[in-house]
Amino acid sequence: DFYAQQAVEQEELPEQEIIYPEKKTGLLYNKLFIAGIVMLVVVVVLLIFILSKIAKEEEVFGWEEQPIEEGPALWSPPEQGFAEETEELPELPDLEEMTK
Repeated sequence: DFYAQQAVEQEELPEQEIIYPEKKTGLLYNKLFIAGIVMLVVVVVLLIFILSKIAKEEEVFGWEEQPIEEGPALWSPPEQGFAEETEELPELPDLEEMTK
């Protein structure tokens, strides 16, 4: 009797179908891809902006501002010649005798 009742209960339950939602596929549904594209666009725009600012700047150096004055040369060879004579250094003591 018990088994007959369980069989009737199993037959009475309607079979349920599981309906899965359709998966949204493609690059436009991938959040990481969209975030990467946005970051790439921001970086490229910033690079273009920074490089254009750098290209517009002209650095003026101090030596470019002042005209070159004619005058004495900045370097000239020494007027005095080098001394031919050199002082002789004293001889070093014999280290072997000192360590004995």
